[in-house]
Amino acid sequence: MTSGRITALAIGVPVAAALIVLTSFSLLSSVARASFPVSHSFPVSHGRVTARIEGDIMLRQAAVRRAELKGIVHYGLFRPTLTESSGTVSLSCGYVSNCSLDGTLEVPQNTAVSLSSVGGDVSLGNYASDRNLTVRSDGGNVSAGHLTGGLVSLSSSGGDVSADAMDVTRTLQLTSDGGNVSAGAVIAPAATVTSVGGDVSMTFMQQPGSLSISSWGGNVSLVLPPGDYDFNVTSDGGNAIFPTSDPGAANKITVHSAGGDVTVTEAN
Repeated sequence: MTSGRITALAIGVPVAAALIVLTSFSLLSSVARASFPVSHSFPVSHGRVTARIEGDIMLRQAAVRRAELKGIVHYGLFRPTLTESSGTVSLSCGYVSNCSLDGTLEVPQNTAVSLSSVGGDVSLGNYASDRNLTVRSDGGNVSAGHLTGGLVSLSSSGGDVSADAMDVTRTLQLTSDGGNVSAGAVIAPAATVTSVGGDVSMTFMQQPGSLSISSWGGNVSLVLPPGDYDFNVTSDGGNAIFPTSDPGAANKITVHSAGGDVTVTEAN
C-alpha cells in the first residue's frame, strides 16, 4: 500500500465514522420523540425581560409581577435544558436534540422586552407599553396585532414581519431578511423599514417626520396621509410613482427598491 493511500485512509476513515455517528444521532432524534410541560417564573431585571427560545412563542401582557414562561417542550434523543440568569431565560436544544417549545411568555405591564426565537414563529396580540420592545425570529414569522410602544423593533431572518396597527412614540424598525414586511394604521415620528427578498406594504395614519424604506428584490407600496413631503424615491429595475415633492418640507421620505416597483400615494 502506498503512502498516499495510507494518508487517505488515515484521514478518511475517522471523518466517515464521525459522519455515520452524527447521522445516526440525527435519525434517532427524529424517531425518538418526547415532551414535557414547562412552567417557569423568573424576575424582571431592571425593568426588562430578555428571553431566547427555540420554537414558537406567543408574547402577551398579564397581571403578573414576574415573567411567566409556559408551554410544552418537544424533543428527540436529548432532553433540553432551561436556564435563567439575571432576568434572561434561555431554552437550549443542543446540536441534535431536534427540540422546540410551543409556549407563551407573559410579562408584567410596562416592561421592556427583548424576545428572540430560533426556528419558530413569534406572535403578539394587542400590546401596549411605553418601554422598548424588541422581537426577532431566526427562521420564522413575526406577527402582531395593535402595538403601542416607545421604541419598537420587529425583525425576522427567513420569514414575514406584519402588524395590524402600530402607535410608536419614538422609533419604529421593521426588518425581514427573506420575507415580506407589512403594517397598517402606523403612527411613528421616525421609521426604518427593510426587506431583503420581499415586498413592503405600509400605511401611515399620521405624517412621519423621517421615513426610510428599502426593498431588495420586491415591490414597495406606501400610503401616506395628505401633507407636504420631501421625497427621495428611486427604483432599480422597476417603476417609481409618487406625489410631487416639496424640497423644503419637514417630512423626509426616502424609498428605494432594487428590482421592484415603488408606489407612493396620499390617502383621500
